Amino acid sequence: MAYNLLFDTEFKSKDNYWNFINCKYKNGCLISKDKIFGIEQEIVLADITKLYFRFNYKVLSSSINKIYAGIQIGDKLYVTKKWAKYDVEQLISVVENAEEEKIKVHIIFECERESETLEEKVTIEKPMLADLKRLHKTTWLKFLLDKTVKYVPGYLYKNLLHYSEIKPRIYNLEQAKVGSIISTQEQLKLRINAKLYKGKRYLLKLDYIPINELGKLFLNYGVMKSTTYNKEQEYLLFRCTGDYELAINIEPNDVLPYQLNLKHLMLIETEGVGIELKDIPYLPFI
Repeated sequence: MAYNLLFDTEFKSKDNYWNFINCKYKNGCLISKDKIFGIEQEIVLADITKLYFRFNYKVLSSSINKIYAGIQIGDKLYVTKKWAKYDVEQLISVVENAEEEKIKVHIIFECERESETLEEKVTIEKPMLADLKRLHKTTWLKFLLDKTVKYVPGYLYKNLLHYSEIKPRIYNLEQAKVGSIISTQEQLKLRINAKLYKGKRYLLKLDYIPINELGKLFLNYGVMKSTTYNKEQEYLLFRCTGDYELAINIEPNDVLPYQLNLKHLMLIETEGVGIELKDIPYLPFI
């Protein structure tokens, strides 16, 4: 079970999963000449939940004196602060309830002074973001989580669509706080434009909220239809044959309009990623 929700947790990918602020990454170290530096990563959770964020570090410059682990939810940043110990392996973590699906994690280092010549160095490893509901540990104290939750690498995949959030302009729909609102009394087929390669295996995943129960929604590729999870996710595993289109199907079944909030959509190639079936409902959108 790969319960680490972060991407590129081994810092090996050339893609920009992490945003490096006032620093660069080289040979396992963050290197900077600024007083404050760090890295951040933004993801869209599959569901609102309670989060546990943690990473290991070793300060290699005596001027680095403060370390922060943070979870940003909307405009609010929830942090844990630690005083640095020079050349000592340490761990820092933070626990927070995510009231929104889009979140950002922060790793921040602060120095006593800003250097124009010397480079500040600190090693970082094993960053982890875990869904405590999935681990059945929502009531656990942070120090117990630090001792018992083992590090596992996160997945490494890319969204093959040029968007994640289903904005109104994509399907000419109504604006929602997140994504779009659709209200219809007619059957609709929303085609998903994507370049697929024959013989490749893919995962298509949709995040949505049914506003009423006056219809049904499913994804399809040819005769293959999606699996529903928790009435707010659809996912479809398929092998491309080159003969069909991907689509979101909306089928009302009442005299009143069927209403939905379509939020996020993700298409990823599964070969070489090693995704476990039980992890699919928890995979974050990117």
